[in-house]
Amino acid sequence: MTTATGRIANESDRRLRKGCLWWVGRIALGVVALFLVAAIAGAAYQAKASSRDRSLFAPPGELVDIGDYRLHLHCLGSGGPTVVLESGAGGIWLDWDLVQDSIAQVTKACSYDRAGFGWSDGANQPQAPERVASDLRVLLERAGVETPYVLVGHSVGGIYVRSFANQFTLDVVGMVLVESSHENQGTRMPAEMAEVDAGLMRLLGICRAVAPFGIMRLLNVAESFTSGLPFPDEKKQAYVATMNRTGYCRSLTDEYAAADDATRQPGRPTTLGDLPLAVITAGPRQPTDGAVAEVSEVQARADSTWRVLQAELFGLSTNAVHVIADESGHYVQFDQPEVVIDAIRQIVTSIRGSGPAVLDREAVYRPR
Repeated sequence: MTTATGRIANESDRRLRKGCLWWVGRIALGVVALFLVAAIAGAAYQAKASSRDRSLFAPPGELVDIGDYRLHLHCLGSGGPTVVLESGAGGIWLDWDLVQDSIAQVTKACSYDRAGFGWSDGANQPQAPERVASDLRVLLERAGVETPYVLVGHSVGGIYVRSFANQFTLDVVGMVLVESSHENQGTRMPAEMAEVDAGLMRLLGICRAVAPFGIMRLLNVAESFTSGLPFPDEKKQAYVATMNRTGYCRSLTDEYAAADDATRQPGRPTTLGDLPLAVITAGPRQPTDGAVAEVSEVQARADSTWRVLQAELFGLSTNAVHVIADESGHYVQFDQPEVVIDAIRQIVTSIRGSGPAVLDREAVYRPR
């Protein structure tokens, strides 16, 4: 039997609980409102800063409408064959800054930004190698860049230029592969490398989620990545501006996913016949200071596999040279741009010769 005192106590408890829930609800709504205000403020900050970047660092080339979007194309020099420079994952026209000026002294040289990178518009569909190649073909055609082309591809850009050569064979008269990815590397590299790739994709997912609210910009993430680039400050700032674009992380995540598929193909790369080809491979990777033995062992196995894959790329043409850039890391065009320049020049010279375009193996740069 419930007493009057008990009823009063129960009613008091109910009121207390109701009061607590009311306050908890108010606090929760306040937190949500605070996050919304912060998100709106962050998005406004990101939009304003992006607009400012675009006005401060105008594209050096032209924006060419290829149908679904515009791509930024930057050409220097004149003459033929035209050298077309294709960057690695997430790369932009500035990746070739130390190379393009020198090549432009002997022939026309064009760098560009793939969809979603640099100053090009974002893509509205997956950028598989075949799509990248067809976009590039339309870009060059609509910009009036005359054939034939010598294609230069760095990292996954090597897969892109090989796809271009497969689709538009008559347009391509030479190729330079700079630390090029291989169509089978995803399945032939040590299994531990997949864990590294998975970790990178998680980080890119976070970047993709927070970039629209200016958080990556506030944390100066782009500055940390570009601080070691061999460029003057103004060009570093231009590089940072493109990485701070709202859609950069989304484009990079999509490209890495597409590149993962492109490097897990069941078949070997398509042969290039007797196409003049220079394959440039960096020297052996050195473990970082203090690296544990296990990491060093995995790195050694990965490096060994990489060299086998590079040798297979060298074997794609019967008219090829293989250059080892002993003083370079993965970005040979930054560490030893003269290696890339010399290889491109030899390809161009061989094509301009009166006879068949046969490479002189002794004329290619050899490390000291």
